[in-house]
Amino acid sequence: MRIAVIGLGLIGGSVLRAFARAGCDVSGFDADPRVRDAVAEAGFEVTDRDGCAAADVLVLAIPAPHLPSLLPSLSDFPGIVTDVTSVKTPVADAMKRYCPAVRYVGGHPMAGKEVSGFAASDASLFDGRAWALCLGEEVSRAQELDDWVTLADLLCRMGVRVVPTTAARHDDAVARISHLPHLLAAALTRTAAEPQALTLAAGSFSDGTRVAASDPYLVSAMCSANAEALHDALDDCLAMLDEARRKLTASRQDLAEWLTPASTARRAWPPRAGTSHTDAVTRDKLLHIGVVGGWVESVHDGRAEILWRVPGDSLP
Repeated sequence: MRIAVIGLGLIGGSVLRAFARAGCDVSGFDADPRVRDAVAEAGFEVTDRDGCAAADVLVLAIPAPHLPSLLPSLSDFPGIVTDVTSVKTPVADAMKRYCPAVRYVGGHPMAGKEVSGFAASDASLFDGRAWALCLGEEVSRAQELDDWVTLADLLCRMGVRVVPTTAARHDDAVARISHLPHLLAAALTRTAAEPQALTLAAGSFSDGTRVAASDPYLVSAMCSANAEALHDALDDCLAMLDEARRKLTASRQDLAEWLTPASTARRAWPPRAGTSHTDAVTRDKLLHIGVVGGWVESVHDGRAEILWRVPGDSLP
C-alpha cells in the first residue's frame, strides 16, 4: 500500500510517521516549504501535490476550511481518500459536492496535543487510541464496504482501535467529548485568570484546562463547523451546572448524589477491552459494534472477517 499524506502538521506528521513505522510506503506534501524541508530532513519522502496521485490511499490532514479549494483537484483520484478532520458531516457534504465519484471514507483519530506543527508529531500518538471511521449513510456497493475494511486493516496494523460510526453519530459524540471540553477549559481558565488564583492552581486546574492552550483559531474552526451538535451539548451541560448551583444551597448529601454518577463514569474510563468476537463484515454489524461502544481490533480472512471487542463485560 502506497500512502500519501497532504498536510504535515501535528496530526498529518504523526500519521506519516505511524504508517512508516507500520511498514507502509509513505510520502507527504505540505504547502509550507519550511515544513517540507523539515519532513525531508527527518528522512521521509516529500512529493508535490500532483505526486500524491500515485498513492493507493490519500490522507487529507489539512484544516476543514481549506478542503473546498483542494477537493476539485481530487475528482479523478483512483484510490481511497480519507481525512482526519474533527467534524465529519461538512466534509462528507463537501466530498459529494466537489468530487462525488471519489472513494471517500471519513476518519478522525481521537488523539492530539495542545501544541501543533510537524516538530510535535509522534509515531506513537495513536497507539491504543480510538480512530473513528465512518460508514456512509447508504453503503450499498461492495466497493464501498471493501474500502472501509481496507482502511480499517491499515489502521489496526498501526495500533489503533477502529470505531465504526456514521458522520452524524460521530459529530454528536465529539461535540460532547472534544469540542465542549475546549469551551469549558477556556471558561475555567478565564474564570481563574487573576494572579493569586493562578499561583495557587495545581492538579485539578491543570487537568481541566490543558486544551485551553490550543491554537484559538483552530479550535474556533473546529467548534464552528459542529455548531448544531455543540449547541445541544452546551444546553445539556448548562442544565447540569444549573442543577449543581441549586444543590449548593441544599444539603451536602444532595450535592454528593449529584456528583456520584460522574465519579462512577470517570472511574470506569478509559474502557478496558473485554472478550473478543469474530464476525463476517457487514454494514449492520459494524454499526452495531460502534453503537455498543466497541471497536475493531484486527481484520482477517482476506478482509472478510473482523475481530472486535466491547468494553469490559458489556454484552455484544
